[in-house]
Amino acid sequence: MGEPLRSVGFPAGAEVWAVAPGFVELLLPKSLPQGYSLGYTNEVKIGMSGGPIFNAKGFLVGINGRGKYRDPDFEVYAFEDATEPTAELLEKMVKSSWGIPISIYLQFVSSHLGS
Repeated sequence: MGEPLRSVGFPAGAEVWAVAPGFVELLLPKSLPQGYSLGYTNEVKIGMSGGPIFNAKGFLVGINGRGKYRDPDFEVYAFEDATEPTAELLEKMVKSSWGIPISIYLQFVSSHLGS
């Protein structure tokens, strides 16, 4: 945890792309629905979903998906297996932006290439 990251995307209403610096906050052992398991401190704005997440070396490590402070009552923080995080973990999760790690994306693509 704590690895520097840069989230990139086109915020809604902006005419140029934005770069949001931050750090890895959480790397969940099991995913949230849709593959989200990379939690980070970057301030991701509406419209930046689908943009790249780079590490300090410039390597693509994930894809932006969700901004911080989603309402936990909408079950966006339940895991794919329908289990719930602990109260302590949930607090960190709510304060994090969320992305899909590139490893999960590559697994998805490779499993669907032959389909």
